[in-house]
Amino acid sequence: MVTSRDVASAAGVSQATVSRTLSGAAGVSEEIRARVIKAAEELGYELNFAARAMRLKRSGTIGVVVDRVTNPFYPEVIESLSRTLDSLDLRMILWDSQGAGEKGAIQAIGQKMVDGLIFTTATSTSTALRTALDAGAPLVLVNRIVEGVRCDQVDSDNASVSSRVAHYFAVNGRVRAGLITGSPDASTAHDRRVGFVRGAAAHGVEIPSEFVMDGRFSHRGG
Repeated sequence: MVTSRDVASAAGVSQATVSRTLSGAAGVSEEIRARVIKAAEELGYELNFAARAMRLKRSGTIGVVVDRVTNPFYPEVIESLSRTLDSLDLRMILWDSQGAGEKGAIQAIGQKMVDGLIFTTATSTSTALRTALDAGAPLVLVNRIVEGVRCDQVDSDNASVSSRVAHYFAVNGRVRAGLITGSPDASTAHDRRVGFVRGAAAHGVEIPSEFVMDGRFSHRGG
C-alpha cells in the first residue's frame, strides 16, 4: 500500500509537505505542489479521507437535500452543485426528502459526516431545517427561502416572472385565468401566487376564487 511517506520520497519533499499539499493548505509553492501531485498520481496514492477528516476536523463533504429526484428540476440543480463542489475538491452526499432523507441529513451533521447542508426544499415549517439551525450547522438554502433564518439563501424572482405570465395571458386576449399553486408554506408557491394575482389585476385578467387550487407540487394535484 502506497503511503504519504512514499509520495514524499518520490517528490523529494518532507511528509509534512505532502500532507499540506494534499489538504490544500497555503504556503506550498506551485512547483512543489505540482511535484507532489505528480508523484501521488504516478504511485497511485489514495488519500485516506477518514484520517484527513480527523486531522482537519472537517470531512470535505457537503450534504444536499432535494425533493423527488425524478422531478426534472432537481437533476439540473444536482449537476450544477456537483460540478461546483468538485471544483473545490469537495464531495457530495445526496438525500431525497420524500423518504427518510431529511432525518439522514440531520444525523450526518450530528456525526460530523458532512461539513454543511444545502436545502433545496426548506419551508417555514421544516423540522429538519430548525434542527440543523439549532445544531449550529453551516446551511445554504437554494430555490426556496425562509424569512428570518440566518443563513445564505439563493432564490429566483418568482413573483416578477409570474406577473409576466399574467401579462402574457392579457396580451393574447385571455380575460379569465385559473391558478394551480403549491404548498402555501413554500416561498416559491407563495411568491408565484402573489406575482400572478398582482399581474392579473394590473392587466385586467379575472381570477375567480374557485379557480385557485392547491396542487401540492404534484402531477396528480395538477
